[in-house]
Amino acid sequence: MLALAPADYQYHQSYFLVGHFHMALIGGTVFGVMAGLIYWWPKMFGFIMNEKLNKWAFWVFVISFNVCFLPMYFLGMMGMTRRMYTFPTGLGWESLNIIVTIGAFGQAIGVAIFCLGYPL
Repeated sequence: MLALAPADYQYHQSYFLVGHFHMALIGGTVFGVMAGLIYWWPKMFGFIMNEKLNKWAFWVFVISFNVCFLPMYFLGMMGMTRRMYTFPTGLGWESLNIIVTIGAFGQAIGVAIFCLGYPL
């Protein structure tokens, strides 16, 4: 979608690009690293991780991941540009930005739960 010149002109400096970029990178790397650690950790070190905590970490992270990055698509379509430290009030961006922030904190909680699932 961003390879099309007319669409890229519209989306390039918007939060749509930020949401798309982070969904592609985190979806492709962080989820892969988490899955690899869950699979290879017991084989490398002989310690079984807490499966219940890993399932909680997965679901908390996946839900928070979508809560964080899906609203960025809507913010970009509403005209919010990236690299803004402040923005005008009354444009309807406040509630979606709060949802994005809640999703980001949820991702941090998911990673914390994931780290608690490893034996020390």
